[in-house]
Order: sequence, then structure tokens, then C-alpha cells
Amino acid sequence: MREWQYWTRNKLSILAGYLPAFNVASSKRSPERLYIDLMAGEPFNRDKETGEEFDGSARLALSSAPPFTRIALCEMPQKAAALEKDLRARYPRRSFRVYPGDCNETIGQVLADLGEWRWAPAFVFADQQAAEIHWETLRKISAFRDGKTKAEIWLLTSPSMIAKGVAGTNGEAFARRVDTLYGTPDWRRIPAGTRSRHHQRGRIPR
Repeated sequence: MREWQYWTRNKLSILAGYLPAFNVASSKRSPERLYIDLMAGEPFNRDKETGEEFDGSARLALSSAPPFTRIALCEMPQKAAALEKDLRARYPRRSFRVYPGDCNETIGQVLADLGEWRWAPAFVFADQQAAEIHWETLRKISAFRDGKTKAEIWLLTSPSMIAKGVAGTNGEAFARRVDTLYGTPDWRRIPAGTRSRHHQRGRIPR
């Protein structure tokens, strides 16, 4: 199991506090509440400093009270089976579905399966590492709901991870992934402008 720094635990702590609030507010106007996790990960995590275990996002969603009524969890095949096994044992009476595979490829099926409830409030957790989620995936989610409001999306974006990836040995390949995340190559002007300013000042960042 991978060990995580404090910011991962802090992020999930914020999520654990927010999901019940989302459902309390949503339950006042809807009998159905949807949860989609684009990168559900492992059922629990370990704090790198203390070794203490803490719940992952899928467990937090299934533990929320009031509950979500429809839960879709996306994860790559090598982790999906273990995730489902844990959740079925821990929440035997809850209805949810784990979708093995890249969320950018499975999102169409996820939304089709939830199509009957597209009128319901929906929360989407998009907890990527750097640039794994595609703009087209976010567009599909944004277009999913009927009514005046769209699905609420919590999307993690890490400028430092993107900068690190672009500066790495496979920088151009990574940059193409970022193009797909943002849906445009226009973001490339930012690092290009930064390099240009450093060059003009006589120092080029590594």
C-alpha cells in the first residue's frame, strides 16, 4: 500500500465533512443523490509520518449520512477488484457499482447507467494525481444533469505536479496529457513565458 503525506489526509478530511452537508442540503429537495468517483483508489490509506490508516474516498461516500442513493466508483482494473471486495464486506446492504478501467473510457457507461436519475443532485470527486482526467470527460459530466444546475465537481489540479512533469525527461509526452486535461494547448504559453523571462534575466530554470 502506498503511504501518503499529510495533504492527502487533510483533503479527505475536508471531503468527509462536506459530503454529509451536501446530502443534507440535497435531501430537502430530492429523494435521490448521486456520487461519482472518477479515481476511487484504494479503500484505505496510510499516513506516511504516523503509519495510521485512514479511509479513502469510496468508504467516505458510503459512510455519509444522510446517504447517497446511487454510487459509481471508477478505478483501474488492478485496484478495482480489491476495492469492491472491501466495500461489499463493509457495506453489505448498500447499492453501488465499481467500474474497472480508465474513467475517461468508462464515464459513458457510468452516465448511461445513472441516466434515469439525471434530474437528481450529483457530486463528482475527481481526485487525479496530475493530468489523468480528460477535458472531454469533464464536459460529459457537465452536460449530464437536467435542470438549471450541473453536477458539482471537485477537481484536484496540481500546478507543481504539472510543472514537474513538463520539466521531466518525458516532458513533451506529459505536456500532451496536459493538453487533454485542459482541452487546449493554450496553457503552454505560461511555462514558455516563464522561461523567456528567466532567459532575459540571464538565468534559465532547470
